[in-house]
Amino acid sequence: MTEEERQHVFEESRIVSRQAYLEKRENQKIEALVESIEDEKRLFEGVELTAKEKRDMAVKQRVLDLVKQRNETVDTGPHYVMPEEYDDTKKPEARSRRYKVLDNRY
Repeated sequence: MTEEERQHVFEESRIVSRQAYLEKRENQKIEALVESIEDEKRLFEGVELTAKEKRDMAVKQRVLDLVKQRNETVDTGPHYVMPEEYDDTKKPEARSRRYKVLDNRY
């Protein structure tokens, strides 16, 4: 293995390791945020909160909602989807799809 190949393998493994670390770190931070919100709700139940405490709680809840929303919208499926076949001349609907492709540019 040449020095260049070794350097390339090292860089690739570093990138993979970093991605795994970031994923694990993200999950840890989300769990910590959930625990923090639950703790505050449990500790301050029945207690009148100040305006700042209410804002902080609302911000934490909003961040958690946004993270959940982002995780739901992330597509983990294949990144490329084969286009539908529109060259089949035996099917009448294929002909309309075929000509529709020409109109998509305009």
